[in-house]
Amino acid sequence: LVLFLAIFLPHLASSVVQEVRIVDGGTENEGRIELRDGQQWYAVCGADWSGNEAAVACRQLGFGGVKSSVGLTSSFFGKGSFPIYSTSFTCAASGDVLSLTNCNTFSSTCAPNSDVAGAVCLEKIRLWGGPVPHQGRLEFSSRDGIWTPVCGTKWGEEEFRVACRHLGFPGLVTGVWARDHFPNVTGDIVRYSPSCAGNENTLWDCDPQLDTCTHYDDIGILCEASVRLAGGSSRAQGRVEIYHNGEWGTICDSPSRPSWERWWRDKQARVVCQELGYLS
Repeated sequence: LVLFLAIFLPHLASSVVQEVRIVDGGTENEGRIELRDGQQWYAVCGADWSGNEAAVACRQLGFGGVKSSVGLTSSFFGKGSFPIYSTSFTCAASGDVLSLTNCNTFSSTCAPNSDVAGAVCLEKIRLWGGPVPHQGRLEFSSRDGIWTPVCGTKWGEEEFRVACRHLGFPGLVTGVWARDHFPNVTGDIVRYSPSCAGNENTLWDCDPQLDTCTHYDDIGILCEASVRLAGGSSRAQGRVEIYHNGEWGTICDSPSRPSWERWWRDKQARVVCQELGYLS
């Protein structure tokens, strides 16, 4: 699978780059990064590559909504057959940088047989197919409207916990095999698999690794709900509290207003009950 974008860049060192492409990935949003100078294609030095450069390359390749990405520097997608380019890039972390031509350049530090650069272009994560918002099959996206399940054979409690935190939920209940709980899907699978310590804020902060599996190994997650009932005589009743920015808080409404002017009514209460898994 090859995705490429024709571009015109100013001089980088003594060379001119005409194209950038991402190749040999399992999906269109992952692979080895290659550059074309004249008629020759080159790999990029892995030792000089990080998530910042990967994010810029992803945006340059048309993944315009990408806010985060993973820079792979251990030849995850093979070294290919091309030499390593003599110029490397250092890019700012700003999401406004849209092309490697806007990054600083320096002479590559790689020897001819060194690891080369790759990228996994990622924007968002979500839970899909569950009965409530905090449960579902874990999916990643790299383009608006295109979601791909995640290969889970290397996932453990630490990765599940970070995923719930990344999604804004207060905690983890458990990770599950999606096949046992959520609707089946077909198509591509994201091979990127984070290796987390458990205290990271997002999955993008974890160390990258690569996995290979089928949809039989898609993962699902049951996170703790971001809404709860507190102070009641049973779990099915109480004061509604919302989890936001790492804290629990209450919802304000004015009892002095006439009932028809209050915004908190049966409709809103019913939504909370459904999110908590109650039928009514």
